[in-house]
Amino acid sequence: MSAHLIATHVTRRYGPTAVVEGVSLDLEPGDITALLGGSGAGKSTVFNLLMRLYDAETGEVRVDGKDVRGVVGDTLRANIGLVAQDLSLIHI
Repeated sequence: MSAHLIATHVTRRYGPTAVVEGVSLDLEPGDITALLGGSGAGKSTVFNLLMRLYDAETGEVRVDGKDVRGVVGDTLRANIGLVAQDLSLIHI
């Protein structure tokens, strides 16, 4: 299954601090997308929002036009992949 994933003006806070604020993405089926940034920039939070491990506090995440809050988590997660970079694996 390929899915069109859209996040619109998504915000996630931890206490009073906005880790992700006003983020919007439009990911077409088959897209390869890289999230880059320093430690604490919100990369993992964005991914967790897309995977619905967290719900957005503001904005919305939609897959094929449907709000992810109405999609069964296992179905959503089965169609999104993550390749994490572990710096300990890179010889400098």
